[in-house]
Amino acid sequence: MGRKPFTEGLGLENIGIALDGDGDRLLICDEMGRIVHGDHIIAIIADFLKKKNKLRGDGVVVTHVSNSGLEIYLESIGLQTYRTDVGDLESGRGNIVTGK
Repeated sequence: MGRKPFTEGLGLENIGIALDGDGDRLLICDEMGRIVHGDHIIAIIADFLKKKNKLRGDGVVVTHVSNSGLEIYLESIGLQTYRTDVGDLESGRGNIVTGK
């Protein structure tokens, strides 16, 4: 028997996930077909990981095109926002520099 899925018990049985061509962007839709956009996904995951004490450090690395509302929300739950230029290499560098 393998390990239990990370999402077991979270009610995620009926979601859809769509990735772009190289897999660095995604959209999620719920069981009703409502789309959850990137900034909301980041907020949900950051909040979940913080509550589970699984978030490394005190913040989240996002690109400059992320909505300022995300930054306000992250601050409201005690997290810092670290912004990088757009692109997987830049985001990766941001993760290395900040340790996030």
